[in-house]
Amino acid sequence: MGTPARGGTVLVGVDGSPASAGALQWGAECAVRRGHRLHLVHAFAWPAYAASYGLPPGAWPDEGVRMQAEALLGDAAARAHQLAPSVAVHGEVLRGTPAAVLSEASRHATVAVVGDRGAGGFSGLLLGSVSTQLTRHGHGVVVVVPRDGDPPDGARPRVVVGTDSSPGAEPALRFAFEEAASRHATVTIVRAWQTPPPSWRDELLPTGDGRAELESAEAQRLASDAQPWQEKYPDVPVEHQLVAEHPARALAAAGHGAQLLVIGACGHSGFRGPHLGSVGVQLLHDLPCPIAVVRPAHHELED
Repeated sequence: MGTPARGGTVLVGVDGSPASAGALQWGAECAVRRGHRLHLVHAFAWPAYAASYGLPPGAWPDEGVRMQAEALLGDAAARAHQLAPSVAVHGEVLRGTPAAVLSEASRHATVAVVGDRGAGGFSGLLLGSVSTQLTRHGHGVVVVVPRDGDPPDGARPRVVVGTDSSPGAEPALRFAFEEAASRHATVTIVRAWQTPPPSWRDELLPTGDGRAELESAEAQRLASDAQPWQEKYPDVPVEHQLVAEHPARALAAAGHGAQLLVIGACGHSGFRGPHLGSVGVQLLHDLPCPIAVVRPAHHELED
């Protein structure tokens, strides 16, 4: 059976919020499973702290804020050692906006993890602003953890991944199978398809046998996307879900009760280049479980 690469780094953004605590636990567990190091980062721009309280930028001395940040990071590091005693933990306080600092730090990480909302170091930012910016501009794999993201007790371990045969689907499938193998979980591969939009030529719309042919072709593409990963990970149970639905709705439904939902950073229905696709943006607004956004070259990153 294939196994994840060892010796990488799991980056976790910490800020003392409940969502950050969930991200720290997720990141620590990931580091244990993968045999990776744990890199904790707390970012601060001290004038922003003052502004969040309605004070002028120079109202707080820089050194005092830095001491508070270092104390927060020390607490997070102590918690990480409790969660993952066998994992090497490194903590770092960096000046700058959290999204920019974490995006840059993610260049050197195998996986970067944040909570869905922040506080303290991420204070004053709107819902999902750090997590959304990191999924848009980060490198490698970015995991966003909701505060209430624990699956139901007794739930069968599942990792859900979406595929659309685009270039972004292959690295998403790779990461999903790596995670499922390390968790002894089932992979549920979801492919959503829709009939073409209406045109002025009604006779061009598929009906009857035409719709069945489209569905059959989509099923073949799903099987083709899954085949190399099922062969590489023969001990990982696999389910195929072919759904006639909008991709975001199909993935959100499949993700409820899962340990992880994995998507590519962009696909046929999203934007090209380094931006987060439209499906990912919709899913981040209503997380059904922790979600991993995977960039095409994550497995090529160097430690």
